[in-house]
Amino acid sequence: MLEIDHISLRLGGRPILDNVQFRANDGELCVLMGANGAGKSTLLKAIAGEYPHYEGNIRLHGQELRQRSIKDQATGRAVLSQQISLQLPFTVMQVVMMGRFVYGQENAALDKAIMLYALELLQVADLKDRNYLTLSGGQQQRVQMARVLAQLLEVPDLEGADYKGRKMLLLDEPVTGMDIRHQQLSLQLAARLAQKGVLVVAVLHDFQLAAAYAQNIVLLHRGTVYKQGRPETVLTEPVIQHCFGVPVQVLSHPQYPYPLIVAGMPDQNSHSYNHHIMETTTNNSLKEQWIQFREQNPKNRIRDAARKLNATEGQLVAAFTGDCVTALQNDFRNILPRMPRLGRVMVLTRNESCVIERKGIFEEVNVENKHVGLVLGKDIDLRMFLSHWAYGFALTDDETAGFKRSVQVFDAQGEAVIKIFAQPETDMAAWEQLVKDFTAAEQSTSIAITPAPAPRPDAAEIDKAAFLEDWAALKDTHDFFPMLAKYKAGRQQALEIGEGRFTRRVDNGVIKAMLEDAAESGLEIMVFVGNHGNIEIHTGPVKKILEIPGWINVMDPDFNLHLRLDDVARCWVVEKPSVDGTVTSIEVFDAGGEMIVQFFGKRKPGNPELQAWRDLVAKFRAYPEVLQA
Repeated sequence: MLEIDHISLRLGGRPILDNVQFRANDGELCVLMGANGAGKSTLLKAIAGEYPHYEGNIRLHGQELRQRSIKDQATGRAVLSQQISLQLPFTVMQVVMMGRFVYGQENAALDKAIMLYALELLQVADLKDRNYLTLSGGQQQRVQMARVLAQLLEVPDLEGADYKGRKMLLLDEPVTGMDIRHQQLSLQLAARLAQKGVLVVAVLHDFQLAAAYAQNIVLLHRGTVYKQGRPETVLTEPVIQHCFGVPVQVLSHPQYPYPLIVAGMPDQNSHSYNHHIMETTTNNSLKEQWIQFREQNPKNRIRDAARKLNATEGQLVAAFTGDCVTALQNDFRNILPRMPRLGRVMVLTRNESCVIERKGIFEEVNVENKHVGLVLGKDIDLRMFLSHWAYGFALTDDETAGFKRSVQVFDAQGEAVIKIFAQPETDMAAWEQLVKDFTAAEQSTSIAITPAPAPRPDAAEIDKAAFLEDWAALKDTHDFFPMLAKYKAGRQQALEIGEGRFTRRVDNGVIKAMLEDAAESGLEIMVFVGNHGNIEIHTGPVKKILEIPGWINVMDPDFNLHLRLDDVARCWVVEKPSVDGTVTSIEVFDAGGEMIVQFFGKRKPGNPELQAWRDLVAKFRAYPEVLQA
């Protein structure tokens, strides 16, 4: 491990580095970034020993660098400087062999084998007899990269090598002058060395290369560390604007597991809040940005706020790790069976347009099936797709952060899958024991974000007659999804095929009408709200229906529903055959074809659907006819 501990440095009486602190781990490619004059190369030279008069401490594997012998430094650390000047006509082989001089030429055969191996890895073996001074700038840079590689290697083979705790590679703008192919080649090699345990620290200017190859980015601004972390947490629009003065767009793409940075924004007004943050936020952390945003916008939901801060909700929560947040082990199949011990809790599940909240106790928990976990009970009823559960956190009450005591789970995209909140009746001793038993070994303030995979396209052609025949032959509502998969049909595509026989599109106003009618009559219904990681189900009556501009809400003591009406694009009445008779639902979709919520009449396997529910749904005529009174 490399520890930079409160480093300050002056050159020519001028302060260049001011109280710089960060850590880089063995086996990690750590990239130093920053605008010209930010102190990157100076810091790298201090680590390389060129500026030993720094204040503070630089420790490598626990030992202060200035206390290490020159030989230990030479054999354990290789440096590729930004500017290398050779005036004599050395051959390429001679230049690369210079990397082996630190070993005292004790084994000439080994030195030559490693030199030739380094030439091959950097694809300059065909230049080995050329005069170094006659090479292009990019070729010279690759030769110098081969030299530092020859200095690091102990055998002419990277496979099976383990340099953890023994080797460090410092690279100052290593791809300068290289074409794009050889830029990738050189950084792929640096990444391979990191995988073999080498601690690699590189100065890069290219955002895209840093995003693609770095595990850790240290961003310097005016001589100090402005932000450190994984690429997706450091290379954000507000941070880049602040440190480089350049507007950018940070994009995601399903084929690339790292952010894509594009200079310039097509619509300056679309990021007005980002510009405000750039101007007003002086603290470098996402944590402080969230606190400031919340003070100015106390009614904004954290999910919406995260997007305005160019982050995800999961990243905002992770930013408070070590303060009011504890990272949990990714061991949800063992965490979930402990939930009944907690007693009464509130479970929240949401998607882009709807939130469901249900209070009660976990009764029967079953996570044995590798595809779906179940929680069954009169209060808490869940269908959990655990392959999408990536990060878990335990939050404590914190007024400044706006957090309530809860366990929250996020997917690989940093979006919330499920939240479980403590209630006054919760057994807090059991809660604290659960958190203690499943606290993660690493308490990082950042999480890696993976772009969501591209949605599967709907089938271009479907045999409608066969599809409808299979629909008519359904024996259970759970067979509907396998039928869709068989034909590669999207859900809304299926409803369009079934229109007139099994489905009818109805006016969006049926949602309010249905809820108010059920509340007035006391009809018990089922409400399904989910995302790709969890579906939460309420079964029972609805009583207090409250409409506010853009929203319809159920505000009952143990059940809350919040549905954003502005997002509703289509509503369908859907009928599915079953062994218990026809099962009727109201399915609600957004403009992108994603399901927002489903409504059923209360039912259980073995019992037919409530006639009162059928009568209620029968009142809703096919779109665009108006609702019946």
